[in-house]
Amino acid sequence: MSAILQDIRIRLLWRIEVFSNLQSFWFRSTFLSPAAVFEPGERTGKFRVGSKQLLLNEQGESYISAEDYAIALLGEVENPQHLHQQMTIVQYVK
Repeated sequence: MSAILQDIRIRLLWRIEVFSNLQSFWFRSTFLSPAAVFEPGERTGKFRVGSKQLLLNEQGESYISAEDYAIALLGEVENPQHLHQQMTIVQYVK
């Protein structure tokens, strides 16, 4: 194989490898849906995680404070449990 073809082959293989790595990075996603009522409030650390269904707490409310939403979001970033899925959260008590 000529030096030019060898160089082209190496560059092409390198680009394919880079694209594959980027592709796997880009598609590592989770869609986090807040509760029906999403507003600043108290950080309780007490919330429930679900999937695509709207969640209600014991009082029949769908509420999450921005502070607990942030905790849930960072928890998912640090320890992914819902890759390629939708998740929703609701605070236990308002």
